[in-house]
Amino acid sequence: MLLFNGIYFVWSQGLLAGLGWAPAQQTEPQHLSQQIRPQAVRLLSTQELALIELAAQPAPKPNE
Repeated sequence: MLLFNGIYFVWSQGLLAGLGWAPAQQTEPQHLSQQIRPQAVRLLSTQELALIELAAQPAPKPNE
């Protein structure tokens, strides 16, 4: 079992690629081409999120 785990590890790391035994490369270039300004993404603090949520709430209607 230890031998098989060692062989799997060597294979999964691509160390057998010279022998033609390597796992398939998993890339998704279509996702990179679909991104729109990824540099504009940023994390918000809880205070910033609360301010945005307050601003997004509709104004209360006056009683008629």
